[in-house]
Amino acid sequence: MQLSGSISPQVGNLSFLRDLYLSNNSLIGEIPPQLGRLHRFENLYLLNNSFTGLHNLRGNIPASFGNMSSLKILSMTGNFLSGKVPSTLGELKSLSVLTLSKNCFSGGIPSSIFNLSYLTHVYLGLNQFHGSLPPDMGISLPNLQSFDVALNYDEGIFWYWAFGYFSVGLGCFFLLV
Repeated sequence: MQLSGSISPQVGNLSFLRDLYLSNNSLIGEIPPQLGRLHRFENLYLLNNSFTGLHNLRGNIPASFGNMSSLKILSMTGNFLSGKVPSTLGELKSLSVLTLSKNCFSGGIPSSIFNLSYLTHVYLGLNQFHGSLPPDMGISLPNLQSFDVALNYDEGIFWYWAFGYFSVGLGCFFLLV
């Protein structure tokens, strides 16, 4: 059985909530910015909620997510999220895993993300990111074990970086049916 409907903004009132797993459902609408009030929040899993045609989890990542100071895992792969990734994610100093693959995010990857020294895994493939990566990634991300920007919008704009695992981008190809 899958959950359907939207995520209630009232979830932002659950001040002691540490983990939220809402993956592989049929969630629709936008992510409520009230989730950004969850300062004890450690793990957010919103994967693969794009099963219902045009009625999908969509919109952008609320800038208020930068307030979730205890967040360690932000996993939002496989939705129809779009817009620019907010630079406020660079305030998540405890973040170790960031997965935003298989969405339609656009613009550049915020430079603030490259200052999160606890990051070990970053998956940003299958989006519409463009731009360049900072040349000092090996210094600013000392714990990085895997980094994936495969299949992004501008082929060749992301260059090969030989530290750990790395993929080169080709292009976003989502179709709205």
